[in-house]
Amino acid sequence: MALGTDGGGSIRIPASFCGIAGLKPSFGVVPKEPGFRNWRTLSVDGPLARTVRDLALMLVVMAGPTPLDDQALAVPLGDVLGAVERADVAGLRVGASLDLGFAPVERDVRDAFGRALDALSDAGWAIEEATPPAEPPIVMWNATACAEGYASEGPLLDAFESVMTEGTADIIRAGARVTAAGYLDVQDRRAAYTREWAAFFTAFDLLLTPAMQLTAFPVGILSPERIDGEPIDPFFDDWVTFCLPANLTGMPAACVPIGRGAGDLPVGMQILGRRFEDAVVLGAAAAVERAMPWAEAWPPVSVSARTGR
Repeated sequence: MALGTDGGGSIRIPASFCGIAGLKPSFGVVPKEPGFRNWRTLSVDGPLARTVRDLALMLVVMAGPTPLDDQALAVPLGDVLGAVERADVAGLRVGASLDLGFAPVERDVRDAFGRALDALSDAGWAIEEATPPAEPPIVMWNATACAEGYASEGPLLDAFESVMTEGTADIIRAGARVTAAGYLDVQDRRAAYTREWAAFFTAFDLLLTPAMQLTAFPVGILSPERIDGEPIDPFFDDWVTFCLPANLTGMPAACVPIGRGAGDLPVGMQILGRRFEDAVVLGAAAAVERAMPWAEAWPPVSVSARTGR
């Protein structure tokens, strides 16, 4: 088990890339204060683990209000563990979207996602092709994250810029150009975007997407240059498109392994649901796990010729 923070996918990205399970809880479910200022309206704390049941166990312990955090809400999550143990999606309206209507996705991820949908259909899931809000979220997310990040990390530049990883200071400084009026304008658009997603979830209970647009890329590369042949903006996280709607809207999002792509690298599925219906999302994640078990699917370990182990 491990604890993660997710303001733009930092639970779901490693879960997908490493072939484990992760949950970005609904915003307000898990306290995150006292702490550093960070991305105050985007980031949440949540669990990573090898099984969905362990995610549920961690969430039960972590969730709940505290007077130390004014954004932690007293919201009943229901029987989280029971939902996971039942692992049942009967009666739920499940939608699926390969690309949210606009995002490039590498072929191996497309293929793995397609095979997973087939496996779930064979297991009795009724899955419909869905059309969620198709606005690319990166502009809204960048304006919010950069402004909040500069407010949090900007004061560190004078003392620590010389030891920051290349590119970090540039990302922090980008928020200095966001005015208060510009920030609030983006929050108005974000509120409308959240309402659009809420309207989508009147027709569906869950949405399945790939967790990531590609499999893990080599250490030392900050961003891929292209995805499925399309150029990617090198500025800031233009390759995590599927993660951002859940951060902008506050809804829960789980990531579970669904197979392997090129180079035997893991591929994950994202499961989105209504805000505060974390138990429903985890129950569906457990149903995916039941249909396509992964907890014992350890990757191959190379044998050293010198030591023999």
